[in-house]
Amino acid sequence: MKPLSYKWIAAAVLTGFAVTAQAQSAHTPPSGPPTVCNAGICKIDVTVKDCGASGGITVAPAYLRTPMGSGSAVIHWKIVTPGYVFAQGGIRFDPPNANFQQLPGGPANEIRMRNNKKSTGNFYYFVDVLNCIPVDPFIENF
Repeated sequence: MKPLSYKWIAAAVLTGFAVTAQAQSAHTPPSGPPTVCNAGICKIDVTVKDCGASGGITVAPAYLRTPMGSGSAVIHWKIVTPGYVFAQGGIRFDPPNANFQQLPGGPANEIRMRNNKKSTGNFYYFVDVLNCIPVDPFIENF
């Protein structure tokens, strides 16, 4: 091979890395109407139908809106399908966000976070169930 060929191979490999990084950070926009949570605790149910399939985990509500004027809120995720637990760091925001702080304690199938509502905006996050393909729902502070 000519040295020029190595440059093309290197460029193709780097392009592949860039495409992979973009695919990992891509999020599906929320569908359907949002669920507004005015209460102090906002409950989100996580259901596992097919752990190894994309779309095999559902989150209800998938699009949660929390009004800014009502003070901080606790968001409580619970895996309702028996036998499943959250992976380490089971709820992670992309990009990481200072609005949300995980609260300690609780069983392995539940995670609670405080939404301090420091800023308005749309916040995508991943739900990571142990050994499953993650799902990426959506929270909006308005």
